[in-house]
Amino acid sequence: MTPRQKEQQDRIFSVVRDLVSKNGYEAVSMRSVARDAGVATATLYNLYNSKDGLVMAVLRDSIFKVTQFDRASFDNPIDLFFARTQAIYQDLVKNPNFARAMMKVFFNATETEEIVEIIARTRLKTDRQVIMDLREAGLLHDNVDSDVVAHRLTGNSLSGLLFWEKGLMPTRAVPDYVRQRDVEVFRSILNDKGLGLLG
Repeated sequence: MTPRQKEQQDRIFSVVRDLVSKNGYEAVSMRSVARDAGVATATLYNLYNSKDGLVMAVLRDSIFKVTQFDRASFDNPIDLFFARTQAIYQDLVKNPNFARAMMKVFFNATETEEIVEIIARTRLKTDRQVIMDLREAGLLHDNVDSDVVAHRLTGNSLSGLLFWEKGLMPTRAVPDYVRQRDVEVFRSILNDKGLGLLG
């Protein structure tokens, strides 16, 4: 991507985030994004095919930006896990209207829609990797089912987001709610050596 293309993409994505945050997902149109971003409507269709494709590209970019960490800069997989999780919830607190609009779309989506892949399946894959890294480091009990644990961790995150999106939990409470449940999961699967990493 050239610097000019990157600048155009950043401008388009910024407009989409603003429109979704102010007016919700339903109010976004390719025409309004093109107008506000200063690009031709045809350009948007060429780049993203549809409104859904555009908004999903923005969501994917947002999640990528807040969860990319250099694995080598962390002492262990648990520290990396909590750094990623904290970054996600810091972004939620910083951009609650965008996050709420995306969660509304997510919780109304069918299992085959792209937003489910972006939010749930990507998180599940990342959580599975954490469990595999813990196993490889010799930090888990022998009988831990990695798939079940990954589903529990992903479920913790999604349940916190569901309670928040439905107005049952204040924004500021979501990070602590999820962290407490994640710590409970880790306490149940880590051996003595691994438990020392929780502090």
